[in-house]
Amino acid sequence: MPVLTTTSRPIAARGGFLLAALAACGPAVVPDGAGGGPAGGDPSAVDAGAGGGAGGASAAGGAGGGGAPGGGAPGGLDAGARDSGVADAGGEAPFRNQAFELPVPAAEQGMTCAWLDGDNCWKQLVASAAACGPAPSSVGRLSADGRQCTFATGHVIDFAGALTPLPSSDGGTVLHIAAFRVRGPVGQRCLETAYGWGKQRFRAGALEVFQNASGITTEITCPDGVRYAQSAPDACAGFGARWAVGETPLHVVACDASECTITFSGAPQGRQLLARCRP
Repeated sequence: MPVLTTTSRPIAARGGFLLAALAACGPAVVPDGAGGGPAGGDPSAVDAGAGGGAGGASAAGGAGGGGAPGGGAPGGLDAGARDSGVADAGGEAPFRNQAFELPVPAAEQGMTCAWLDGDNCWKQLVASAAACGPAPSSVGRLSADGRQCTFATGHVIDFAGALTPLPSSDGGTVLHIAAFRVRGPVGQRCLETAYGWGKQRFRAGALEVFQNASGITTEITCPDGVRYAQSAPDACAGFGARWAVGETPLHVVACDASECTITFSGAPQGRQLLARCRP
């Protein structure tokens, strides 16, 4: 039974339908104190977003693409994303979710089938992150607090909220809502994400791409300022079917009993495993 969680409260999702709906929606999970930040905490420390996989909610299968369709979507909150104030061993400042606003689009177009099939900015973003990040075959070590994953290659992934693998007896999948950044062996920023209510920001190299989800629609704003909307009249009629096979812009951070994975959909080859971490 899949489970959508924040660091404050898990929500059981029975079957793929709810996960699919969450992946396309905006605010999906509101933990305690979400009105102004975590209960008793700093409002600026709230980690908002749902990777759908949890993009809208991050809903995607793990490395094998099982479970709900892969990808990333906005919505939900990670109430545990508080700055610890302690730098890591490499001297990097603690990673936390960053507040941001969606840009005003320079132009708006439909998210057509041709756009989904072409060399769009989302594919370029994922390709850049994958080229800079750890090899898909490598496995990182997840720290005891679930906030960092380190690789023998020198790559490091920092999470704004703790990742928690499920007990082996559960047999399900936890979809985590936590902003993250991927750093290369010499400190280069391969990818950095930020979440807000129903919105996400992705930075990879010189690329900055925004995703916005509202209701059952999704939009991507590319670096050139053009916003592509799935709700436009000329949008791809087969969007739902493409979503189901990982051909639309989404991402997911998910954990089962053995490992946690970051998977992107809508990549050049469909689903792209960006990283795998184990305790």
